[in-house]
Amino acid sequence: MEQFLGKIGTKVDWLSVEVSGLEIEDARAEVELVLYYRINLPPGVWFGVTEDMAPLSKKIVEVWLRRGGEWWYVNPGGGLL
Repeated sequence: MEQFLGKIGTKVDWLSVEVSGLEIEDARAEVELVLYYRINLPPGVWFGVTEDMAPLSKKIVEVWLRRGGEWWYVNPGGGLL
């Protein structure tokens, strides 16, 4: 979710997140998420945006590693979260 939040920022209302898949192999896990959101722009700023617009969704995959008995998110950009 962090990678998606970093790209989209605060221009959306975050509604929910759903875990749609999980694959664990040894100390590595891939977690598939579906994020549900609504665009948060003033009317007229972006063609087609209305208040009654259905929620949008985006599927992402995060990689987590287990080290010392704890799970850690792997940031694909390598920067601080």
